[in-house]
Amino acid sequence: MVPAMVIGTPMPAVDPTGAMLVRHGQASVQVQAVDAAVTRMRQTAGQFGGFIANTALVTGKEEQRSATLELRVPSAQFDALA
Repeated sequence: MVPAMVIGTPMPAVDPTGAMLVRHGQASVQVQAVDAAVTRMRQTAGQFGGFIANTALVTGKEEQRSATLELRVPSAQFDALA
């Protein structure tokens, strides 16, 4: 149900394309256990209404284990996450 608008009251701005404000941030951390850290980041993103969009894991015998994650959260939650 759409609320009735009073004459002379401006309508809220709506972007018909569904575009969203995009803000970028970057962080690097070193951890003892990569798998546990990835799990924690998934939980954290969810707590802020977001999700992990992309994940890249580097593993191997001679490789230092590392992960790159892309967290996506609503822009209103961005500062609280940082």
